Amino acid sequence: MLSPAQNIFYFIFAFLIMVFSIGIIIVGIIVIHDLPYKIAKSKSHPQQNAIRCMSIMGLILFPLWLLAMIWAYIDVRAKGIPAVEIASVEAVPKNYSSRKPAVAVNKQRVQRKSKVDNKTLKSTEINNIIKTKKNIPKNKTEQNNKEK
Repeated sequence: MLSPAQNIFYFIFAFLIMVFSIGIIIVGIIVIHDLPYKIAKSKSHPQQNAIRCMSIMGLILFPLWLLAMIWAYIDVRAKGIPAVEIASVEAVPKNYSSRKPAVAVNKQRVQRKSKVDNKTLKSTEINNIIKTKKNIPKNKTEQNNKEK
């Protein structure tokens, strides 16, 4: 038989082994569930953070982790799907305006539509065209005839 001192020693030793084993299992689960993110990061996947989020949610629902693993291996750029890049606030200039004035937009449309001898019209000509809404001459001879 074991003495009471030996019983306490074996009890503490068994308890420490159990705590250590549970800790190793928890760390192993976390490392395995972070695997899709590491794969996506190594492949420079454009949606790395979303994959990480889904793999963490996979701790609760295992099928989400499987989807995150599949998603990490999908090459988005190869299939022609545009990658979404979110610009940081610092990257946007302070004087940036998301809306262009209507006149500038009309000028751009006229510049795209009208070209005379592969040269774009001058801004004064564009303003005249916008104001008068006349047809744009097709070549220089028609332009010269209209000016006369």
